[in-house]
Amino acid sequence: MGTAPKNYGRDLAWYIALGFVVLGGIAGYVIWVAPAKSLSRKWSELGFYSLMLFVFISKFYWHYRHRLSLWISLAACLMIHLTIYIPILARIDQPLAIWYVLTMPLEAVLIMLILWWLWQMRPDNKVQL
Repeated sequence: MGTAPKNYGRDLAWYIALGFVVLGGIAGYVIWVAPAKSLSRKWSELGFYSLMLFVFISKFYWHYRHRLSLWISLAACLMIHLTIYIPILARIDQPLAIWYVLTMPLEAVLIMLILWWLWQMRPDNKVQL
């Protein structure tokens, strides 16, 4: 068995803190927002699949996590992603989850190409999802 990286403790603390932030957001939604207004399934699916897309991309680029350019680029890509998906979903009644399964991998590749083109950042090919 190998030794732990020197930043293991700090990284673990960030993972735990991020987990609590996500859980707090979900709890806040369940407690205050859900009783007042229930989101339709299409918006819940958009939120879930968008979160999964950007979590997976962040995991592939975790070795660049200290670069501000990565986070700014990912935030810009998220804004573009939402700018495209929200008007489309506003016009349709029942989206199919398969739509996300088909489009999000293509979108992930596009985002990875953008990160390479802008900053020459390569995804870590040893990442286990």
